[in-house]
Order: sequence, then structure tokens, then C-alpha cells
Amino acid sequence: MFEPTVLALIQGAFICDQTNANAYQWLRDDNNQKSVDDFLRKIGRKLVATNNGNAFYAAWQTVGLNERTEIKNTFASIKHTIAPVVSFLEMCMKYTKEDAAPTSGERVNYSDMLVAISDNANALEMLHSFTNMGKEFVSSDASPKGMLDKVIQQMIKWGYLVENSKKMNTYIFTGKLDYFYEILTFLNENEMPSSLGDEDESQASMQEALL
Repeated sequence: MFEPTVLALIQGAFICDQTNANAYQWLRDDNNQKSVDDFLRKIGRKLVATNNGNAFYAAWQTVGLNERTEIKNTFASIKHTIAPVVSFLEMCMKYTKEDAAPTSGERVNYSDMLVAISDNANALEMLHSFTNMGKEFVSSDASPKGMLDKVIQQMIKWGYLVENSKKMNTYIFTGKLDYFYEILTFLNENEMPSSLGDEDESQASMQEALL
């Protein structure tokens, strides 16, 4: 398990019970964690787990001049995804009528969600609003189904959902969702950068805290 697990981490994977159950269970062993972390540190990375241990990922060991370009790209990607992911989570809460936000391992029933959105004017308006959040959400099919398909596909691409059952048409939230919540907490507890210099400092701080 060592080689494929390390390779996946280096390529940016978030290893959790939903995306790769075998690798996740293997990484839960302290000895395996140490062997992976020791290897990653030889190439300037380190093994990190989300606060609740639901996902493992590789982060930069330190932030220097050589890492700043990749950190900037990661920071920009994170900022781009925040609004649509938060909107999707809110939409899930509306269709399930739950007060608490979804958590990793929670299932999304596509058919039930589509019916609930189609019957709820506010949820339908929220679904329409995704087209203003990026060209990746623009669909040639303007029906609720066509738009929801686009949103689901993007959540899968970003690593927050995986297909759970093709037959039942269900999806499941991955451990990366915990990482997303940690990002939100970090941004809420720290002022957003107001200048380029501040942004560089914020990127370094986020790297130390999360990346």
C-alpha cells in the first residue's frame, strides 16, 4: 500500500474512507503514517490529517520562495470554490430540512434532491445562481435536472462528492469536506487580505495552518 498511497498524496489526493477505504485504513496505523511522513519530508512535504482524522493529505513542509507559486495557485483555487460549495451545502440543507451542515460520509439522494428543489422556489433560485459563479456551472440544459447535474459533477471534480450507488442514484460527501470546513474557520478567524502584500502573508499563514 505504501507506493500507491504516497503517489496519490503527492498528486494532491485527499485519502478518506469514501475515496479509498483501503488506503485510508492503512494510513490510520501509526507506523504506516510515520513511514509515509518520513518519505514525504524528504521531498519537502508532510502528511497531515484533518482535525477529526477523516482524511489524510500531503502539505508543504515549509513555505519558501520555491513554493510560493504553487501556494498562490492553491489559494486562488480555494477562493474560487468557496461560494459554490457553500451554496451547494445550503441547498442540501434545504432539501433535507436539516439545521446542521452536511458532514463527511453523509449521503445525497439525487432523485429526492431534484424533486425537493423543483418544488421549492428558493432552492430553485439558488440552483439558478450557480451560473453566476463560474462557466463550469453553465449548462446547455436550463432545466432543474440539467443545472443540478452540472453542480453535482463539479462537486465530484473538486473532490467533495463521490458516487455511492449508481442504481440508487446516490452520492456521498468525502473527508475533504472536513478540510473545507477548516478553511472556512481559518478565513472567519483571520481578516481577508486587503493588499497584495497582505495576500502573500495570508497565503503563508494558510499554508502553515492547512496546506
